[in-house]
Amino acid sequence: MPVAAIAALAVCVGPMQAASAKPDPMDGAPTQAQVDQAKAAAADKAVELGRIRAKLAAVAGKARAARVRALLAAQRYDRAQDRLAAATAKQRRATHKAKAAARHASQLRKQVGDLVAAQYQDSNTLGAAQIMLDAHGPQGYLDGMATMKMVDRSVADVYAAYRAAQAASVARQRDVTLATAAQRAATDQKQAAFERASSDSAAAARVEQNVQTQTDALIAQVARLEGISTSLAHRRQEALAAAAEQRRQEALQRRIRAERKRKAEQRRRAEARRRAEQRREAEQRREAEERRKAEQKRKAEEKRKAEEKRKAEQRRQQDPPDPAPQDPPPQNPPPQPAPPKPEPPAPPAPDPGGGDPSQAQRYQAVAFAKAQLGEPYVFGAAGPNAWDCSGLTMMAWRSAGISLAHYAPTQYMETRRISLSELLPGDLVYFANNPGDPNTIYHAAMYIGGGLMIQAPRPGRSVEIQPLYYMGTPAFAGRPQN
Repeated sequence: MPVAAIAALAVCVGPMQAASAKPDPMDGAPTQAQVDQAKAAAADKAVELGRIRAKLAAVAGKARAARVRALLAAQRYDRAQDRLAAATAKQRRATHKAKAAARHASQLRKQVGDLVAAQYQDSNTLGAAQIMLDAHGPQGYLDGMATMKMVDRSVADVYAAYRAAQAASVARQRDVTLATAAQRAATDQKQAAFERASSDSAAAARVEQNVQTQTDALIAQVARLEGISTSLAHRRQEALAAAAEQRRQEALQRRIRAERKRKAEQRRRAEARRRAEQRREAEQRREAEERRKAEQKRKAEEKRKAEEKRKAEQRRQQDPPDPAPQDPPPQNPPPQPAPPKPEPPAPPAPDPGGGDPSQAQRYQAVAFAKAQLGEPYVFGAAGPNAWDCSGLTMMAWRSAGISLAHYAPTQYMETRRISLSELLPGDLVYFANNPGDPNTIYHAAMYIGGGLMIQAPRPGRSVEIQPLYYMGTPAFAGRPQN
């Protein structure tokens, strides 16, 4: 074949072979090194997200601890304020009684002075010698002497009453001194509680500001790592925080239930031991009583036989012997035990008095609380234009005719305990460090229905409406009673 023909054929066949070749499926796919690198980057991203979320949880915990410290300090201030009010009332009562005792002692002192002066002026007419000279006979002398003794006794009686009144006045004045000292101490305690509450509140505000700054920065990092907007990252973090708080509360409730179950089992076992001991003691008493009765019966029988023998001996000595021996008289049957007396009917259960509030009272309490929306929180305030948490709930129910203390732990103890599932509008909810101990209550709020509560939250905030679980799960719930 000529060289030119071969070259032409090569030119024609070459493009056909190139057109008919298939593409390689691995062209453009990541290499194993690229896959490993991507996995490592994802793992690093997950680690970084976990680290950031742990920091978010830590700073949220710091904020919550600071808020709780501030609220507990506010409750201590409320308690100090109540103690000062009680000490002031006691000091006023003591002062009133001391003044009355001093007036009474002064009146008796004047009576003693008047009687002594009168006796001195009349000494010439009431002297024994003068009476004897002026007397008309023995009877007149006796009457005069009796009069003189009566005057002396009158002075002595009034003087004794004065001494007793003076001692009482001194004692009352001592009560005033003690009450005044207690009032000053209560005033100092109130001032110290106010300063502590103000300090803790300011510290909580600073912590919350720092925590907010850190939270915003950390959530911005989360948004960058996840490739989402900051607002979405914020919403996700709030949901995660709420879920974590719910888990914490559930774990706490499980521990409390376990502790209650353990204590209930201890009480059950102790009660079982006590009842077994009571049954054992009752059985011992019954056996002892049976032995005592048997001993009494034996002695009575011996005494009866001895008496019969003595009488028979007397008859034998006094009468001729009988031709035939007489059978002894039949023995008296043993006395039958008296039928048991019927148990007296159980006394009726005491009337607890009061009772749950009416629907109208609930409406009034909720309406009063809502009327204060937007008014500021102030330590120890109970209206009319500022409130703390227990001051708001106290005055709301006072407007409905029910009295409560201005101190959240005491306030809860004055209500009827209910569960969260029983809440009705107007019922009160309480937040505590330890849901098993009412003494750790640090905040009170009022349930208004629809899963909402109204509260005076803390300094820097105003009376507001929030979801019931806004601050976590309430530890206690109570229903005020008439």
